[in-house]
Amino acid sequence: SLFKRIKGRKLEFRLIGVEDHGFYNIVDTITQNKIFERLIEKRRINKLSGCIILKRNPRAGSEVFDYILGCGNEEILVETKSAVLRSNEAAMYPDCPSLRGRRQVSKLIELTKEGVRTLLVFISALPHVKCFKPYYDGDPILYELIGKAYLNGVDIMALSMYMDLNGYIYIDDICLPLCKDWIDNISSI
Repeated sequence: SLFKRIKGRKLEFRLIGVEDHGFYNIVDTITQNKIFERLIEKRRINKLSGCIILKRNPRAGSEVFDYILGCGNEEILVETKSAVLRSNEAAMYPDCPSLRGRRQVSKLIELTKEGVRTLLVFISALPHVKCFKPYYDGDPILYELIGKAYLNGVDIMALSMYMDLNGYIYIDDICLPLCKDWIDNISSI
């Protein structure tokens, strides 16, 4: 495992990565979001290439999200989720029940129906995955909500990254596809 010394009130170290197949899974969400921000700033994500970060941790009702992006004359409310569970070549989220995740995805659906542009980004911080899909056994309710979000127009994307044993970070797939088996089953949700 890879740790970083921090000056926390309760903790001295932050877990950054866990070894996996000769590389590190980046399990620290702060590191994941810093990389996502850098990709936005460097215009590396095609669908967001004209966007800038307008605000971090914006509130929508009682929920806090990760970003508001400004994309020309349009704003996008963005929530990132850490997908560090692997099944074969698929990255998955969630790995456990998440009441906060449920509330956030529900709010994204509500806002999308009201005409707000929303984006749910799954950051797969695992080496060499081929696609992303929600994990039913992690939280069946959240699994269904993510499907409903997709069907109701919440923009969903995934990207993958990992760290080598020397600490270098690699963007494996800037546009990681959603797993076909999940897409094919979505209509039954």
